[in-house]
Amino acid sequence: MIGYVCKYTPVEVFEAMGVEIGRIQPEVTNFNQADTLMHPNICSFTKSVLEDVLAGDYEGVVLTTCCDSIRRLYDVLKQQCPDKFLYLLDVPRKVNDFSTEMYRKNILDMEDFAVSNILLPVGSLVYLLFCVSRYGWGWDNYKK
Repeated sequence: MIGYVCKYTPVEVFEAMGVEIGRIQPEVTNFNQADTLMHPNICSFTKSVLEDVLAGDYEGVVLTTCCDSIRRLYDVLKQQCPDKFLYLLDVPRKVNDFSTEMYRKNILDMEDFAVSNILLPVGSLVYLLFCVSRYGWGWDNYKK
């Protein structure tokens, strides 16, 4: 499952791709790892999200540029979880034609990143399994 924390995350993009996405609502009792990995001034919500992601079974996390603490969380997760899908979506601060176009481009960039990192590897595996099956070339012909 892909986790997210901000209500501005366009979850519909992931749902349209058939990817399970859910809001991270941490219920942690301590900040043992977060206190070690993050600055003491980081808010408790951000530390809770870090603890939950490190302990949970998330395939990835989508964060937004809603605050500096979440930006630092992205930095820590990138370092601690290099094999997970991580994306930081830049959310505009104003509503005008420029910011609307910027947000549209940012969502398209996020979609491209998700397709490249989630769907293409799975699609490649499915294609390989088809090729080596009896409906494709078969294993012996595939090895040739």
